[in-house]
Amino acid sequence: MRDTDLFQLALGITSPWFVASSAFDATKRRLDIALDFKAGSRFDCPECKASGCPVHDTVEKQWRHLDFFQHQAILTARTPRITCTKCGVRLVNVPWARPNSGFTLLFEGFAMALAMHMPIATAAGFLKITDKRMWRVVFHYVGGAVARMDLSRVKRLAIDETAAKRGQDYITLVADIDDRRVVFVTDGRSADTVRQLADHLESHGGDASHIKQASIDMSPAFIAGVTENLTEAEITFDRFHVMKLIGEAVDEVRRGEVKARPELKGTRYVWVKNQPNLTARQADALAALVAAKGEAAVAERASILDDLKITLKEKIELGEVVRIEAAPGNVIDSYLHIQGGRGVNGVLVEMSGASQELAHDVAVHVGFARPKYLTRDEVPADVVEKERATLETLTRNEGKPEAALPKIVEGRLGGFFKDVVLLEQPYAKDDKQSIQQFIGKAGVVRFAQVEIG
Repeated sequence: MRDTDLFQLALGITSPWFVASSAFDATKRRLDIALDFKAGSRFDCPECKASGCPVHDTVEKQWRHLDFFQHQAILTARTPRITCTKCGVRLVNVPWARPNSGFTLLFEGFAMALAMHMPIATAAGFLKITDKRMWRVVFHYVGGAVARMDLSRVKRLAIDETAAKRGQDYITLVADIDDRRVVFVTDGRSADTVRQLADHLESHGGDASHIKQASIDMSPAFIAGVTENLTEAEITFDRFHVMKLIGEAVDEVRRGEVKARPELKGTRYVWVKNQPNLTARQADALAALVAAKGEAAVAERASILDDLKITLKEKIELGEVVRIEAAPGNVIDSYLHIQGGRGVNGVLVEMSGASQELAHDVAVHVGFARPKYLTRDEVPADVVEKERATLETLTRNEGKPEAALPKIVEGRLGGFFKDVVLLEQPYAKDDKQSIQQFIGKAGVVRFAQVEIG
């Protein structure tokens, strides 16, 4: 196969066009491919589309094609000018490039693919063309896509702005929430940008009155623009900006209290982070603050908690705050398990006649087994009776003899106590002995457990 035939197949050139010649210059790192058309060929008019127009003359034109093994590939062709009875002399459109472009369609397609994943200057440098020529390609295809855009189904919009040059130049971007695509971009961030958005919707088959939801930040300009131009839209303040304001408010309070409460210095991120995401050091700092202030640490933040419930639309509850101080001769140990960002499980145990190591082992067990009570006597009577009634019903439904029911139920009730009573639970590291057996003559005075997340 001749190289001209090979290039013709590779380029997808069809009659009346053909590859006339090719030349490779290794010194210049360039491949030149000459295209021509068959003598006597006729062409369509590029304006009125009249067919069979005769050739008037030719003009030599060049196009940059995709690189050939890192060497520039240039297409050159005698491009005919035809005589149209209606339009006069016109330059024909070639099938491998769009009108008035110095690049082939394949080259421009590759350029657009790069533009989607890197800055224009970087893409232009990779292609060895100027930024200006790169922008021309982008503007052509983006402009065409925008012109064909159908916004008739758009009902929910997200509106935000970004800034360049240290906040001197602002651009507003609008995205269709449901289709996850940008539908409008304009300079500025004023109420007028929303009016421009409404006009844009109307010009592309949409209707401003069909917009039912608009997600924005708390910009007064955006609020006014949406209210005036998207009259049926319900405004939703995006979570990022809401949480940003909450964080700033929390830190403002902290900074105001630092003089009176030096322990708050340097604890900014302790209060604005989700507790499961706290580092070990931050968790220790939070624990120290709570230990120092007890229930007041929670009470002081009751209003913040109420605001978070409304903002996040989540059920957030604070449990009981417990402060344990060991009696003389007793030991206290703890266990804190951070579960890979899914939550925190913290345990405190006070023991008498025990070593620090033994108290820690019991704390680890509590974190694993999650008992609710220390002894059987601490289980509320109503809880026991409810469990007994449930077990009795289940046992009777199993068809057990009536006379044997009390004994069977009491036996199963013992299993219930093993689940919820610490001293009766099988030890986590050795289930052949209970916690009472494991600790021997030592005693568990009390324990507390907190679970977050």
